[in-house]
Parts: sequence; structure tokens; C-alpha cells
Amino acid sequence: MAKKKPNFLSAAEISAEDNYNMVGDGIINNASRPSMLVHLEALEQRKRERHREDIKDSRQERHREERHQTAEER
Repeated sequence: MAKKKPNFLSAAEISAEDNYNMVGDGIINNASRPSMLVHLEALEQRKRERHREDIKDSRQERHREERHQTAEER
């Protein structure tokens, strides 16, 4: 009986996979990943937060300028 050659690529894939159902598909470590929609929603959330901070900063700056103007008028 002939001895079977080891398949080093298969061994590498088996050791790197998170889910053994994915062994044999040729893609290393293709565990479930968040969808693109999740990434886009996170980006939109950060964009909204930055916008709120910018509005808050501009209001504070306007308030400082108004106080400074009224102080000069006195």
C-alpha cells in the first residue's frame, strides 16, 4: 500500500480556519464578517456625530464672539 503524501496547503487551511465548515473552499479564514451595510451605518453614525460636534463648536464660538462684542461696547 502506497503512503499518502501530506497536503501542506490543506493543513495550513485547517489550522487557520475559524469554522471547520469552511475547510476545503480554498479561502483562508473566511469566518462570518460584518456586512458592508454595517460598515456604512457605522460611518454614517460617525459622520452625524462629527456634524453635531461641529454645530456645537460653532455655537460656542458665536456665543464667545457675542460676549466679546458686548464687553467692548461697555
